[in-house]
Formats: sequence, C-alpha cells, structure tokens
Amino acid sequence: MMNKTIMALSFLLLSLNCNSQTERSSIKLKQSGSKLFKIEGNNSYEINQKVLTVKPKSGFLTKGKYKVLRSNILGYYDISVPEEDDVTEAYIELSQSGEFEEIEYNTFYSYCAVPNDYHVSDQWYLTTINAYQAWDITMGNPTIKVAIIDSGIKVSHEDLGYGNDSYCNVNVLYGNNTTPIYYHGTAVAGVIGAKTNNSVGIAGIAGGNHEEGATLYSYNVGAGVADGDLLDDAIIDAVNDGVNIIQLSLYGGYSQSLLDAIDYAYNHNVTVVCCSGNDESLSTSPPLLYPACYDKVIAVGATGHDNKRLEISRYGEGLDIVAPGIDIICTTFPLPYFSYMGTSYAAPQVSAVAALMLSVNPNLTPDEIRTILRRTAKKIPDYSYNSNGWNEEVGYGLLDAYAAVDMAQYYISGNDNLCQSDVYSVMAIPTGASVTWTLSGSEASKFNLAQNSPSANKCTITKKANAVFNSSSFTLTLTAKIYQGSTLLKTKTKTLTCNNGFACTFSQDAHSYYGVNYPAINETQMTSTTNYAYPGGIVRLTSEYFRSKEITVSGSYDNFQYTGNNFVKFSLPPFSSTPFVINVAESGCDNAVQLTFYPMSYNSLGAYSALLTAVGEQEYRVSLVRNEEVASLSGDAMQAGSRDTDNSTGWTVEAVNALTGRKVISAEPEGADYFISTADWKPGLYVLRVLIEGNVVATEKIQVK
Repeated sequence: MMNKTIMALSFLLLSLNCNSQTERSSIKLKQSGSKLFKIEGNNSYEINQKVLTVKPKSGFLTKGKYKVLRSNILGYYDISVPEEDDVTEAYIELSQSGEFEEIEYNTFYSYCAVPNDYHVSDQWYLTTINAYQAWDITMGNPTIKVAIIDSGIKVSHEDLGYGNDSYCNVNVLYGNNTTPIYYHGTAVAGVIGAKTNNSVGIAGIAGGNHEEGATLYSYNVGAGVADGDLLDDAIIDAVNDGVNIIQLSLYGGYSQSLLDAIDYAYNHNVTVVCCSGNDESLSTSPPLLYPACYDKVIAVGATGHDNKRLEISRYGEGLDIVAPGIDIICTTFPLPYFSYMGTSYAAPQVSAVAALMLSVNPNLTPDEIRTILRRTAKKIPDYSYNSNGWNEEVGYGLLDAYAAVDMAQYYISGNDNLCQSDVYSVMAIPTGASVTWTLSGSEASKFNLAQNSPSANKCTITKKANAVFNSSSFTLTLTAKIYQGSTLLKTKTKTLTCNNGFACTFSQDAHSYYGVNYPAINETQMTSTTNYAYPGGIVRLTSEYFRSKEITVSGSYDNFQYTGNNFVKFSLPPFSSTPFVINVAESGCDNAVQLTFYPMSYNSLGAYSALLTAVGEQEYRVSLVRNEEVASLSGDAMQAGSRDTDNSTGWTVEAVNALTGRKVISAEPEGADYFISTADWKPGLYVLRVLIEGNVVATEKIQVK
C-alpha cells in the first residue's frame, strides 16, 4: 500500500529549488523501514508521520478525524494524522478535497553541529572577528532581544543564568524553553550571550560587561533534531514577543509555512540569521539549504583557523558572510564548557554582532544590518571576488565585529544609488550633536548638496539642471562629520553609485534547438534597450542595477528567473506575437528601464538570418535579413518590414506538421518577406524551415490552437 501511495504523489507539487522558490517540481518520497523520507535533490529529510501542516482556502473545514494541534496568524494549521492512518494517504485525501492552498509534510530539521576537541581556555575566534575592538564601543544591551530557536537553553548554567551573579542573560518569562535534554541550544546561546567579564567561563560576544548583556529568549523546537511543524510557530511567537533578532542554527527541507513565518519576521523589522548548513562530503558546490537560502535570511558559513572555508561548510548562491566554525568554546551540559565545530557556531557570532550593532543604533532595519555586515566583512586572501565583492565559498568575506559596530554607530542611511534627488541621514547621533556634509568625486560639482534645516543630521543631494556627465556610471563619496559643539566625534563616509545610463551585460551559451546549432553570444555590454537573442537557450543579464529592484515581465518567454539579486535569466520561444519586455523599477529615481527582446534565428552559412513575426491572430511574416543588419534592426523596423536586403540569393520556406511530417508549405519567396496564414491548418505543432540553396539556415515552431 505504501509504494502505491508514494507513486500516487507524483501529481502533487512542491517548491524544491532553493535558488528560485517559486519553481515547482514533483514530490519524491522514500520508505526506509518504519521511517519515511522526502527527497530534495541529493538530500533526504525524515518526515514526521504524525502531523501535516495545511493552509485552508477559507477557514478550517474540520474533517472529523483530523485534530487541530495548533494554528498561527498566517493561516496555517498543524493537524494530527490518526494513528491508524498513513500520512501519505492523509496527504492525498486532503489534496483532493480542493479546500487548501498549501498542504505540507513536516520534516525534522538538523542542527548544524559537529563536536570536537575540548579547549575551554582558548576563544581564539574573538580575536579573528575583532570582538575586543568592538567591545570598546559596546558589550551588549539588555534592551536588545535575541531569540534562539533551538533545543532550549539550560537556564541554570552558571554563565547564562543567575549562577553566582545577581543578573541573568536569559529571560525565562518569554519563549518556550522547557527543560533541555540536548546541549545544542545552550551552546549556541553561550556564543551570543554568555556573561562577559564575570570571572566565570567564557565571554559571550554580546554578553555585557559584568552586567546584563543582550537578552536571550529561548524557543525549544526539539532535541537532537527540530520538529519542522514547530519552527514557524516559534518564529511567529518570537516576533510577537518583541525580539529584534532570530537565531537559527538548523537546516532542512522546503516549507512554505516556514518561509511565510520568516516573511512575517522581516515585515516586523526582525533580523533572521541562519547557518548555511553542514555537509560531511562536499566535493562540489551544493546549494544552501532552507532556511539559509531564503533571501530574507542572513546566511552564514564557517571558516577554520586559516580563515579558509571549513570543509563541511555549505556554500553557494545566497551566502552572505562567514565566521569561525571550529574549536568554538561554548556553554553546554553535562560539562559546563566544551568546544564544538560547525556552521551552528559561526551563525550565532553574526547574531551577536547584530545585537551589538542594534545596541548602538536600535533603528537599523534587517536590510541595513545585512548591508553593513557585507560592507565591513574582511576579504580573505586567495579567494577571488566578483564585481559586487562576493565569492561563492565565503560570501562577502569574514565577519568583522568592530567594523560593523563602528559603521552602525553613526550609520548614514539613504539610497546607495543616487537619483535625481535623495535625502541622507546620520542615524542615532547624540543629543545636541550636529553634522557637516561634503560630497566628493569626479562628477561632484554637478550636484547640489544642502544641509537640511531644522534637522541637524540630514542633507539633500540633487542633480543640477541640465548637468552633462562624462560617464554613464560613476561613484561619489558622501562624508559626514559629527560634532558635539566644536569637538569632532566621528567621521563617516558612504559611497554613492550613479547610473546615468543603464549598465548591463548580456550573454548566451551555445545550444541546439529544433535541429539548429546556435553559437554562443559572448558577454558584452548592452548598448541599447532593444535586443535579439537566439531562441531556446538561456539568456543571462547581469547588472548591479537589478539588485533589490522590482522587476515585471510581459510577452513570450520560458524559464524566467529573478531572485532579487543582480542577474536575470530567461529563454525565448521561437516567435512571439509581442516582444518579451523586462521592466525594472527605478527605486527613488524618476525613470524605469525597459529591456525588449526578440527571438532571432541563426544562419549556419554565416550570411543571413530569418525572423518570424506574428502580425495577426493567424498571420505570420517570415523575413530574410543579413546578419550584420540584425544588431541594428529596431523593433519598429522589424514590425514594419523596412529592410535594405540583398535578395539575389534564392531562399525557400517550408512548413511541416511536427506530428505527421506532412508539408503544408513549400515556397520560394521573391522578396525579403513571405507571409503565412494558418487559418486552414489543423491544430497542432508545426516546424517552419528557412533554406538557402538547400541548406537549412533557420528553424522555428508555430503552434496552431
């Protein structure tokens, strides 16, 4: 019965791809003894066979035998599967009812920890991340609350609870701690908030100075593994309890309810930090696992004593930053202290530094915290970084606590991309302080800079009317000097990028499509917003301008991907009645960028190309043009058919029914254009061929409905 049930699941859809969570693929399950596993790529996750998570379309329609265990404000319900029922059969039954937006298996999540040697006296990583210098600014503030969603915290631990001190860094009135029977959550807690300068144990990065440091809230979601059905509720509870930071040292399979909970945190100004995950047998770059790969999460990998990527640390697209992850001395039990290895202990270092950043500037948003961490990360030698400063193995570099807290202390907020007019502020300046602003750079004289009044900490930068710039893209440096009276407290700078013209690279790999081998289009700078690409192959556009912009698309396309980063991927079908258009919203600027693409056929003889254009519901035009004309051919010219083409070479147009092989057209046009009507063609797929002297130079497809 089980095998038949698993086979029946192939029609059910679930997002599995970490780099594009909107992409859908069939669920794969595997039975091993009494355990059931969900397969995602090369990874398998044990399913909790007692619970399903559902999101009803309109309220919860009770099924009688299904008992509601819990629900949350995002509309999800955890329901129990009756003892006598099979979880897969219950899944199918609920799916076929049509009453639910989402139905999910709950997998157990693994904590990212690997125990190793005991080195209680040597917190070497504090020097590596410049924690001592950061402590000259702050050692943590109890008003900053960090939720540790893990296996619980041993509140009676001498370096976390009251012990011999008069204060405790764990708030026992919030969260869901229960009595932990597994060390992991206590170890993570110690990295963040073990009491500092109290002559006991270890120093937590945000543990205070023999007084209360950052306040730790504990949410217990399981012992050796985490119950996936508890994670989303724990995140929501933490947000509602007023935390500033959520620490996740775990990883597992995809869950929409979990991602919705993280969105809930993000939308409530709560920063979520997660380890990238461990993999004992890394030979190639695996994708980050959930939830680290989600773009609302700060993803943290691990390094060793040499600052190189720790061998077990997962890496790849979505990785933000790295921190030490070996020989990390932690609070634990039954021994009071022990050293561990894994990304579990790199991630809380980042959470702790975020707590220090909020201690000096509580107004920072999750995006600002991520930006500061990325900008201040130390570049690790022997790694190459792309134009954005990112590397797939170490992200933007190694955590630098001092640089991050220093930047956060008087952070200059405002758009990184300077548009027609933008306002900039120094956040969290002392009472009575003032700011003096200057703007420098090769094009700085073409902007007006005004100190805002009556605000002492703001300025406005505006492009001068009719300014002519020497470059389409350049940078400026905005400098803020913060004074208390006549005393200079701090000097801060911010680099502003000005894209006076749209900068984007365009490339496409060689590929075969409908029997035609298309060559590669090497990466080149785009010179216009109207472009041509070969059908079928993946087109790649790369521009820093894309990052975090709102992108909308229209027209015919396949496999479109955009993750909020600096690249866009898609492929073009052979023809479209309308061009494929990408609209990029200009955040804070007055104009949007619009990119238009038409599919282009490849001529294997090297002289000609063919373009197929829909000119009506059942009307198409096949056009023969020289290859050198294609690059300069505008969309309007293509639609109008105004081309100066040498037609001395004879050419043939054929159309064949793809199913039967029967020719429906075989013609030798006399001019540069040939018009086709499909009004009397039977429904189906047809292959259109363009031949010159008997050689196929282009192949397109026409779908007749």
